[in-house]
Amino acid sequence: MGPQARHSSYDSGDQLRAYSGDIELGGLALKSLDVTDGAAEVSMRFSSPNLVEMDRLRYQTGASEVTLHGLANANFTSLIFRSGAGNYILDFSGSLTRDAVATVESGFSQIVIIVQKERRPESSQRRFDECGAFRRLGKRW
Repeated sequence: MGPQARHSSYDSGDQLRAYSGDIELGGLALKSLDVTDGAAEVSMRFSSPNLVEMDRLRYQTGASEVTLHGLANANFTSLIFRSGAGNYILDFSGSLTRDAVATVESGFSQIVIIVQKERRPESSQRRFDECGAFRRLGKRW
């Protein structure tokens, strides 16, 4: 990317099928991101903050192995993660600069959600630590 591209903002939508990938999106200017894939093995990361406020980050996947790193750096207003059977890690590390809403819907799968202790999440029903479905591992939930 040339210097001008770093200052432009983008809306991105990709439909991918069966693939394996390591994707770095940190430091870009993404206004929205929609990813749809099938049987995939993916590591997607935001290792540095998104340069603009992202309206929506939507990730839809089938039977996959997906790890999303540095989600707080994505600077999203709304995250929608939908998945089928598989193994998933949603790591909300990074620089959270504003309130955000994350919706996670999944079929029969294992999902690990990592949130820093000082950013205790709330579910639409009650706090995570009250519903018994989550456990604390050191400073992580």
